[in-house]
Amino acid sequence: MHFRVLPVRCACHGGAVTEEIDPQDPRLIIRRLTSEDVDAMIELQQRCFPSIAPWERAHVADHLARFPAGQIGVELDGALVASSSYLVLHSKSSDD
Repeated sequence: MHFRVLPVRCACHGGAVTEEIDPQDPRLIIRRLTSEDVDAMIELQQRCFPSIAPWERAHVADHLARFPAGQIGVELDGALVASSSYLVLHSKSSDD
């Protein structure tokens, strides 16, 4: 899988964007993950952490169902390229 990346130079050093960017056509989108992202999430895990077994489909689906607000994805040109998952746990006391 290949991604087209905008060639840029750091603006803080006098550089400039070398390609026009259409603000009505965003290339990078940050959004909540959905059940439709399960396969892409597992593929990302396999590519990013090849020595670690990826989550099972059921585990990913359960995580998305239990706390959908904590599951964030990043799309580049319509393809999922990053994800972040967290889960909020409530305990009875701060000692738990």
